[in-house]
Amino acid sequence: RLRIRRPGDKKPKSGKVGMKCEARHGGGKVCYDGTVTAVDDLGDYSIEYDDGDQEQHVAWDLIFVQCAPKKSKSIKKILKAEISFKSPAKGAFPDSTEPATSPAAGPAE
Repeated sequence: RLRIRRPGDKKPKSGKVGMKCEARHGGGKVCYDGTVTAVDDLGDYSIEYDDGDQEQHVAWDLIFVQCAPKKSKSIKKILKAEISFKSPAKGAFPDSTEPATSPAAGPAE
């Protein structure tokens, strides 16, 4: 499999029990799907592979997880704009503080 990281993607600094991953079994070149089942005191991981095999003392460098995308600046700007949105000032609508309703809509029943 080919793992492509987008610009700004960051791998977590450590894994958690239950995290789905791919790991290089035995330190080899091929990665296999699995789940982190334990973290020992030395910071090594135990992996249970989807084919039923298990491995202990796997270094974090041999484990690949989905990277968290970096938040783009445009999303931050959009959120800031939504927060700063203000409702129309009182008296902005003629003879009322509420917008006029359309007569074509008819009375609500």
